Amino acid sequence: MANKIKIDTCRLCMKPNQELQQSHILPEWMYRPTYDEKGRVMPLSTCTDPKRKVKPLQKGIRENLLCSPCERKLGKYEAYVSGMCQKHIYSASHKIIDKGILIDPCNIKSLRLFQLANLWRASISSVRDYSDVKLGPYEEKIRKLLLNDDPGSLQEFICFMQVIYHGGAVIVDCLTPFTKRRFNNDITLYSFQGGGCNWLYAIGGKTPALDEYKKKLCLQYQDNQLSLSFIDLVKLGDLRRSIQDLRDLNRLARPLY
Repeated sequence: MANKIKIDTCRLCMKPNQELQQSHILPEWMYRPTYDEKGRVMPLSTCTDPKRKVKPLQKGIRENLLCSPCERKLGKYEAYVSGMCQKHIYSASHKIIDKGILIDPCNIKSLRLFQLANLWRASISSVRDYSDVKLGPYEEKIRKLLLNDDPGSLQEFICFMQVIYHGGAVIVDCLTPFTKRRFNNDITLYSFQGGGCNWLYAIGGKTPALDEYKKKLCLQYQDNQLSLSFIDLVKLGDLRRSIQDLRDLNRLARPLY
């Protein structure tokens, strides 16, 4: 991860000779609940290479990617979703319906662009933590959508949210890197957990299985409302496997939930 000012082409607007900002891959507000009293977070790693020492982070993972105007462009979507989560998900006054949360009204455009921006930045990043995210031809499609403030079709890029609950509370102090798996050989599923939510993306494929995802997505977004289901922390398969790997390596000082 670079720490110095870099003059290069902005990865969003593609203008050359720009002063690139230290762009975060995932928003800083997702990291804040994980910081200790000194404002640091100590990542947990399953890497066994002794040459790769895990160091505490003072801020979330960043990289020189975007010029200042493009950083502000994506920043407004992050600000909207951060406020939405604070008001409707973290608050004790959230509106519960059918074992989920109803957000009404919801700016679906801003939410969609926020979701796409996180996935796209992970794909263009050279940071090892995001090496599993490779969007291929979809990377350029999403870049153009973000550049034009276009959320695209709900049917083309499927982005889900679920609220992570355990013991009757939203779990906000959990942030994981992206994981990747294949489904039905032609659908790529990416997911990460952060900001109290499970974020799931289904990319590619035209199988009946993807049609099922589309139906679920249409139920989540209706009439400028967002319906979020709960998922128990212990039912998140990727996270559960990571925790078990850490336990096997004796890298957990205490049980996690």
